Amino acid sequence: MIQGIDDRELSIPEYSDVCSFCKHMGGAKRKCAAFTGLIPLPIWLGKNDHTEPYPGDNGIQFEAVGK
Repeated sequence: MIQGIDDRELSIPEYSDVCSFCKHMGGAKRKCAAFTGLIPLPIWLGKNDHTEPYPGDNGIQFEAVGK
């Protein structure tokens, strides 16, 4: 059986409409102070603005840069 290439991550945008403007965003792609792993896709893709607690966010939510 031939295995295909897993290219699902190629459809994930490099920047987030939510996270790119948050003071907790780290320097690495999809990393921030709130999550020990990658920022969950619902937040990264803007389906959740992370202004309310989200599972695994260690009590840290969105705060705009400069505030």
